[in-house]
Amino acid sequence: MALPLRQVIAVLLAAALAMPFAAQADESEGQSLLRVIQGLESLRYEILQEQKRFRATPVPTDMNERELWQAISEDMTLTLAQIDAAIKEHRQRLLEITGPVESPPPSAMPPLLPE
Repeated sequence: MALPLRQVIAVLLAAALAMPFAAQADESEGQSLLRVIQGLESLRYEILQEQKRFRATPVPTDMNERELWQAISEDMTLTLAQIDAAIKEHRQRLLEITGPVESPPPSAMPPLLPE
């Protein structure tokens, strides 16, 4: 069970990180970075949901199953840390390219709920 999950996560992470910026002639580097960040955020969300579901399952009583359960848990935690580091790196690169983005004043923001 841990091996297929690890392979899926590795493939998705590799695909997101290996997106060739130069091959996307019609998009600027900033747009490419935004797409990579969005993909990583999406992957992060999916793993967090799986981690929540996984942690809701009872810890196995059998020693071998418990070791596998622990390995899966650690794998999810390490993968999330790698994704967080990649997101931080890509956001920093985006900031270097686009410069700081100023938020509009609260008065210019639309209401959160319809009036």
